[in-house]
Amino acid sequence: MKGNALDAMRVRIPVRAIRFQTTIAIGILILLIVFPPNLQAGGQYHIGKDQGGIYMQTDQNGSWYIDPAHLDHFAVGETGRYTIGSDPGGTFIQTGRGAKYYINLNALDEWERERETFNARHQAAGMETKMDLLDGVHILVPVALESNGHRIQARMLLDTGASIMVLHRKVADRLHLKSAGKAKLLIAGGKILDSDIVSLDTVGVGPIKKKGLQASVIPHNGPEVHYQGLLGMNFLKGTNYRIDFDRQVIQWLP
Repeated sequence: MKGNALDAMRVRIPVRAIRFQTTIAIGILILLIVFPPNLQAGGQYHIGKDQGGIYMQTDQNGSWYIDPAHLDHFAVGETGRYTIGSDPGGTFIQTGRGAKYYINLNALDEWERERETFNARHQAAGMETKMDLLDGVHILVPVALESNGHRIQARMLLDTGASIMVLHRKVADRLHLKSAGKAKLLIAGGKILDSDIVSLDTVGVGPIKKKGLQASVIPHNGPEVHYQGLLGMNFLKGTNYRIDFDRQVIQWLP
């Protein structure tokens, strides 16, 4: 993902194939007699859609993308019950209305191992930054700010909607920043604030460091908050990163 916070999010394993039972009744009876399927407990499912395609989300056996060649057998929003079974063709998921497709359960284990290896490699290389979640959705990151020989650490709200960084006045005062100009700042709710434009020597988050970035300085009035500014797009632009909400880290990618 480039500059996009990522939910993550649910990883779906592509199905190996989807095969529907279209044989006549007598053929099904013969198949059941010769090769009786081994049906196991299942659960509830629903059919959804994301950037990766159409998928089946189950409550017990993960989530699986559906082969595009068979999408006409499924409808986004469809829900129902399913069972897990196996026959000479392999392991399959079967819906209550008879749709059946084969899956590779080992693919999920393989993906989990690959993810653990990826996480361990990035952690060892210092390519991860610990983050905090505010109200379960807003991302707070530790940011190193430096100017005129003064260096401080601030907690800032990652905001892809902010064109430049925003600092609370107290942070700017600690760095002895001097205004290089004035600007009007439009904030959430449509309110316009007068702000000072300042220049920072260095801004760093984890292994990512940028020099000479501008920031808008505003006073903070009202109740105390858990952050001292916004980390905007003039820092995030051109960086590749992934948000791991489960582990609460930002992974910086090449």
